[in-house]
Amino acid sequence: MIIHYGKPQNFQTAIPPLRKPDLSWARSNMEKTNHFAQHLAKVFAPHPKNNSNDEMEAYLDIPCQLSPTLIAFSSTQVRQVIKQLNPHKAPGYDLIDGTVLKTLPRKAIVLLTSIFNSMLRLCYFPVQWKHAQIIMIAKPGKPPTEANSYRPINLLSIMSKVFEQILLHRLDETIHIDGLLPIHQFGFRNNHSTIQQCHRVVNKIKESIEGKKICTSVFLDIQQAFDKVWHKWLLHKLKLRFPDHLYLLLKSYLTERYF
Repeated sequence: MIIHYGKPQNFQTAIPPLRKPDLSWARSNMEKTNHFAQHLAKVFAPHPKNNSNDEMEAYLDIPCQLSPTLIAFSSTQVRQVIKQLNPHKAPGYDLIDGTVLKTLPRKAIVLLTSIFNSMLRLCYFPVQWKHAQIIMIAKPGKPPTEANSYRPINLLSIMSKVFEQILLHRLDETIHIDGLLPIHQFGFRNNHSTIQQCHRVVNKIKESIEGKKICTSVFLDIQQAFDKVWHKWLLHKLKLRFPDHLYLLLKSYLTERYF
């Protein structure tokens, strides 16, 4: 586990001593790193297994049926994604940034496309691209002596990000064709902004008032929603809805990740 703290730019911000659970202080860089590591291990701990999950896990163990191979990516698609990369984004552990990829010749783009298509064919995501470096960023207004006052930012390999962007376009096509997401799902979707969601809520309220109906609403603020995603249940949903090759690739993407 490698943890950097400070800002992911060319300079770092010193972190003050951190208070440990036994009320002692982590003062040296190594002590702070170990304390952050223990804190993140608790935050990202997997859900405890119970007997009610056996049926779901049995379903995940069922071998997938034979299905047509996914349509291969083209070198043009890869080149377009690379052109859109932000050269100022911090690189992963391999130190390859957007500027390096933008200077690749055509032959290198073709070889990179061949790697991506091999990942599609084998339903395999390389382990080397699943290693993340963590940058600890202080949350504004939070006590700097507490480990939970820092937000972990994962720095992944830029190569994996290029593949993720291309695969995302393929996922969007599947989702739109099959109607897997409802229209009122706005999070992380193109052409679905927060303002549009506010307009939708206001419109629902107006419709209720005009129809002389009772309008009720429930607002939930879920703590660590993305940190606590249950991967087994997520894979269960993916296996139910997605083609087998796509499900197996996403399964490989989600497993054996390290930081």
